[in-house]
Amino acid sequence: MSAPLEHQDDPKTQPPRIPKPKQTGHNLTNKILQEAFEVDYYIDKTENWGHITMPASIRILKKCCNKPLQKYISEFEPEIDRFKDQSDRIKAKIYNEFVENLRTIKLSEDFREVLFDMLESTRERRWLFVWIVNQLLRAWQQRKAPMEGSSLTYSQFLEAGLQDQSSTTETTDIVTADTSNKQNQRKGHLGIYERKQGPDPCIINLLANRTDVSVIN
Repeated sequence: MSAPLEHQDDPKTQPPRIPKPKQTGHNLTNKILQEAFEVDYYIDKTENWGHITMPASIRILKKCCNKPLQKYISEFEPEIDRFKDQSDRIKAKIYNEFVENLRTIKLSEDFREVLFDMLESTRERRWLFVWIVNQLLRAWQQRKAPMEGSSLTYSQFLEAGLQDQSSTTETTDIVTADTSNKQNQRKGHLGIYERKQGPDPCIINLLANRTDVSVIN
């Protein structure tokens, strides 16, 4: 058994569950997110969010989600106001490609591992993924409204079509280089839990030939 697999046999090395922070009339901000992840597991891995920062992590997650969301937004039901209430099939498509982008984006493996662990920690209702999507949708809607001359409702925004939107995230100062050797060795990296248990049932054909798609709440 390889060293990484031996390491993950210790339950203490598995990403802890992180519940979604309660919102009492305030938007979920990077600061609130960081506070939610200020537990020993992530403090150790990120050097108290100083070596790997929360804003950088969020920008990378948005970058990986941006193109899949553009690709499938035309399949959304315009009158359904919440992304979490859209078709499970569409949400699965976006999530699968989002994860694949995260697997292949040029990052240090330490950074990639933290991001996959964050997804594992927020596996319940995939609340971090849903939040990332909503952040992108909100940003697109705000930019689209001035072009239309007025504020757009969510349904009007979807009907307008945003497949031609350019990338909405800034990443030039946050992507750290990998050596080609590390990329070849660990290109298929998943978080600690997923490496041990296999990919989430929702991830189709990500590491193996699977066809089952679970419901995303």
